Amino acid sequence: MMLKLPNLFKKGIRAYVLFVVSIIVLTIAIQSMIQNSLNKQRSAALLVNLAGRQRMLSQRLVNELYSCRYHDCDYAELNLSLNKLVQMNTFLQEGNENLSIDPLDEEEIKVNFRKLEPHLKWMKTRLGAFENIENVPFDDMRYHVDQFLIIMDDIVFQFQEKSEEDFRSRWALRIMH
Repeated sequence: MMLKLPNLFKKGIRAYVLFVVSIIVLTIAIQSMIQNSLNKQRSAALLVNLAGRQRMLSQRLVNELYSCRYHDCDYAELNLSLNKLVQMNTFLQEGNENLSIDPLDEEEIKVNFRKLEPHLKWMKTRLGAFENIENVPFDDMRYHVDQFLIIMDDIVFQFQEKSEEDFRSRWALRIMH
């Protein structure tokens, strides 16, 4: 003998199943939005970290030059720091597929990178010729590194500000939907 369920009970089961399915779909949608946001934040954090690393590398160049002048000179370390500085500068502007860095599209940040160029070029020209390392004026080096640091501080701040702005706008759009 088969029991007949009342219509009200059948409607309740349908409503419950619909409710559970809705919760599952919403959970999956929210989780994918969170993962997307985390990926964007990782990318932004990488840019801020690389830009901050530029500051450290420029300071390392001054230390290496000082060591070459007054202590044992490690040309390999000086060359490595210089090459990393130039390479990361290129990656931050032009992007790098291996590091998942997109080409720079913010005009304000590009303007600051253009301001860096004369200082970076000076360092590359003077420090790239290791046979003339003793002839590099230390005061001039300090000046170019100081200018590089000031501009790079602005760039780091701009990358961080852009990251925070992107984060706020993504969440504002998600909340509105």
